Amino acid sequence: MRRPGYRLGVGRSPRWEWDGNDWTQLAATVPSGERTNHGMTYDAVRDRLVVHGGRDTHGFLVDTWEWDGVTWLLRTPAANPGLSAQIAMTFDPASGESLLFGGQPYMTWTYAADAVASTRLFGSGCAGTAGTPTLAAVPGSRPWLGDRYTVEATRLPPSGLAYFEVGFSNQSWFGLPLPFDLTPIGMTGCTVYTSGEVLIGASTGAGTATLALTIPNDAVFAGRSVFMQVFAFDPGANPFGGTTSNALEARLGAR
Repeated sequence: MRRPGYRLGVGRSPRWEWDGNDWTQLAATVPSGERTNHGMTYDAVRDRLVVHGGRDTHGFLVDTWEWDGVTWLLRTPAANPGLSAQIAMTFDPASGESLLFGGQPYMTWTYAADAVASTRLFGSGCAGTAGTPTLAAVPGSRPWLGDRYTVEATRLPPSGLAYFEVGFSNQSWFGLPLPFDLTPIGMTGCTVYTSGEVLIGASTGAGTATLALTIPNDAVFAGRSVFMQVFAFDPGANPFGGTTSNALEARLGAR
């Protein structure tokens, strides 16, 4: 979606999008109905325009719609502010929620996905010949169901070999409690933070390694977590010849 902060148009009249230079008419496949005095805001986490309430020629409206850049989607939240007009909406990036205020009578509501995709970094890597490896999501990438989620490890020894450990627990692995100190095997200061049910090899190239995963578009995975960590072969780092990155928790979300 281009420049979603510049969306305009609710109703059966044409919708237009402003990209900073030009207006482009959009082909909305599902009209949301003509209305005035509604609330509208852009959800920057889910990349959706959210519209609620207002009035049409027949009276007050109670519906909630989302524009995903292609079509209008009618949503059915479990709770509803009810008949409302003359409302204001804004988005709170800290909580990831859309806020609604005003109406008749005055009220305050929040609106968000039940499972919001998020990335949490935890633990710390151990020093290697190129520094301390760091693992993080690529800016703007979130683990939404049906989307591609990309993470990148940096400060790896160049032209070497690394692998991504992808697992489903940060509590135990094959009966061993996590985190697990690797100092006894010669990896001084290195720690295993995640289980490693899946190992994916990668070339470190210029000192970085990237992993792109397509998240299954199945609601059964919403709200579940996947854990990742990187191990890199680094002969000069310690007696064992390896280093580890910090760990990452990807909480799978559904828009």
